[in-house]
Amino acid sequence: MTTQPHDFIPCHPMRTTPEDQRANIVLRHPHNDSVILKLTARRNTAESVVLDGCRVVAQYYGADSYIATTAGEGALSHPHARVFAGTYYFHIPHNRRYTVCKQFGDWRPPRRSGVPGHWFTSFSPQSTTIEPPQGRWADGNTSDFSKLVQVAITKCILSGRMARAKSVEAARIVPRYFDEWFQYHDLLHNLQYGFRLPRKVTNPLDDIRNGIVLDAGCHSAFDDWVFIFIPFGDYWVCAFLDTDIDTSAAQFHMCRADMPTHIDSYLLFIRFALTILGYIPDFQMPTDRKDIRPSLLSEVDNMTMNAAPRSPSVLSDRARTILGNQRAHHQEQEKQGRSHQDGRRRSAVLDSNIEVSSNAAHPPDKRENDDRPELTGFADTVKAMAAEGIPIPPDFEAIYRDILYPRHEQDQLADVIMRYKQANPNYCLVGGGGSHNERVTPAIQTVSL
Repeated sequence: MTTQPHDFIPCHPMRTTPEDQRANIVLRHPHNDSVILKLTARRNTAESVVLDGCRVVAQYYGADSYIATTAGEGALSHPHARVFAGTYYFHIPHNRRYTVCKQFGDWRPPRRSGVPGHWFTSFSPQSTTIEPPQGRWADGNTSDFSKLVQVAITKCILSGRMARAKSVEAARIVPRYFDEWFQYHDLLHNLQYGFRLPRKVTNPLDDIRNGIVLDAGCHSAFDDWVFIFIPFGDYWVCAFLDTDIDTSAAQFHMCRADMPTHIDSYLLFIRFALTILGYIPDFQMPTDRKDIRPSLLSEVDNMTMNAAPRSPSVLSDRARTILGNQRAHHQEQEKQGRSHQDGRRRSAVLDSNIEVSSNAAHPPDKRENDDRPELTGFADTVKAMAAEGIPIPPDFEAIYRDILYPRHEQDQLADVIMRYKQANPNYCLVGGGGSHNERVTPAIQTVSL
């Protein structure tokens, strides 16, 4: 039996049962049988919720992934099937040993183009545009988030209670304490309109597309990460995931939300993903800004862990020469850098438990990338690959992006690259002689730091 959007009546509460509180949907890894996700089995639990949740955990969003009742190859999923309590396995074709997210710093939000297509609606399509939107909501004359949202949305999107009631509040889809993380991953440019709306807003999470109106009880439950909004065609449905349903908001489980058309679907997916992360066993979901500052070290670890399947890259003689000369220059710079050690420890990567060696060679404390051997070495490696038309792995692009944009802490990045280089002495592509067809690959290995 499948569940269609019209099965859910907006603002019509459904009764919960004792069975709703007890049963679980357990997702396991097909290779080692470990639990990768555990959700509460509720009435009308759509398979798309479970499947997309697994995709978030594995950071794989391909349409060929599926869940099955066995660890072996099974039948493909049905998009709108209901999932009942029990044990399931998440499969990624041709990759039974896929890795899963274990800590917040390891999870990297997908680009808009990588989000499963069913998360987008006719009002908020997957495509992007640079044309300014048409509508009163885009022309707000205030930067006050609450006023902005409650002018654009006149009632609670679940109960229908009017916004002028004292118990109705403006709520953020992505909480404001994620602002540094949001800007670090440049998520604003993944919205349909890649700029702040209205223009007076200075913080991207004060954007009107990030705001909805909820009753105080629903707002409190939303802030506690106990329910999400999921797509059904052009409709959005409220789905409770938490095992504790002793809240007045739980009556809206699987009710259709009156979602404003200006809300960006990408933000609702990010909210879904952030909520799902909290249901990974032993996963610590951040609750404060200090807990979610970006971890460059986790990106490097992720890069090395996933480097095995990378296909070798072929560089031309010109690229080899560039890299060979640059590598020699970097070695000379490193020798000079060692003579200027001052015993200072650079700021460690925030969520790393790795201790930097006190006698590690630190580059001179300058902000210009050209004076940092580790930074320029990595940058020129990527530049040479790009110049030759060689596909650059996404993991390389993430670090290169941090080099290009100085708004990120360069000292932090320098420490990461330096530690990675110490663990992998040949981390740069090897330049020099050789035939044009010789394969040269980045010497990337799993780092055990």
